[in-house]
Amino acid sequence: MNIQFLIPTLNESENIDSLLDYIQQIASLVESKVGGKLNWSTLFADNSSTDSTIESIKQVFVPAIETTVIAFRENFGFHFSSSYLFVHSEADLAVLIPADMQIPTSPIVEGIASAIATSRSVLLCRRRAPQKKRSKLMKIIKDIFYSTLKQFQGDVIPGYFGMGIYTFEDRAFAHTLKEFSFEPFQVRLVIPRVLINPHVLWFDEHIRKAGRSSFGLSGYLREGLSIIARSRSVQKSGIQVVLLSTMIATILMSILIFATKIIWPQYILPGFTTLSLIILACTNLNLLGLYLLALRLDGNTSQLQSIIAYARRKRI
Repeated sequence: MNIQFLIPTLNESENIDSLLDYIQQIASLVESKVGGKLNWSTLFADNSSTDSTIESIKQVFVPAIETTVIAFRENFGFHFSSSYLFVHSEADLAVLIPADMQIPTSPIVEGIASAIATSRSVLLCRRRAPQKKRSKLMKIIKDIFYSTLKQFQGDVIPGYFGMGIYTFEDRAFAHTLKEFSFEPFQVRLVIPRVLINPHVLWFDEHIRKAGRSSFGLSGYLREGLSIIARSRSVQKSGIQVVLLSTMIATILMSILIFATKIIWPQYILPGFTTLSLIILACTNLNLLGLYLLALRLDGNTSQLQSIIAYARRKRI
């Protein structure tokens, strides 16, 4: 049996050495548990890391285990890269895990052994997250983010973020997406709805030991828009109007600050104009990225529903 680890990465060079030990430990424990040798491989999707992640993977993984690296030219985010890995994995079992090893080995070993024995996919769900040091602002943003998304994403298994062990049959719908225009899908929204009687395993997440997460304010905004824009209850043109209006407002604010600096310089503190313009320019760049994302998603109002319906037809 061929088992492949699917691993999205972003600036994980500090984790690569430990990640190989982690995977080899899982493989050894699984083979002891099932009583036989298995074929192991890894498939990475790198979201345009700015460190030496890709080079580290090639140096550490390639000599030790069959490895393929897919390098994106920009950071497309977790869900795009995960769905891309689903589409391109041909293994009998695909094990989607994070590169930072926050999932303990025991549920992964148990999940792989269960999937081999029962031919059923296994969802790995987080029971609780470790307490991390966060600024009060980021904590407020995170709480607002998740409470808002609950209004749009429907029934989602608590603690499920896409991680799990998936059989070839359950991934068959994703494979056929290669035959026509492939659209990325929200893994945690789609997968549970197309699986037939999956097994669920719970785990307590480890604290991230190395590397850094890029899921800051911009990440929350992009992830939120991606989910909200796919919701039936939201008018896509409304999202675009709000973003475009905010962009215009920030541009007008920049013009006003610049004009005030020229006409009434005595009312402007030293350095205020430069700092304000830099902040407004960065805000506008983020808004532009979100606006382009909204444009790309426009017209796909039922993308989630159509992918699920297509997957169910393939299973009948």
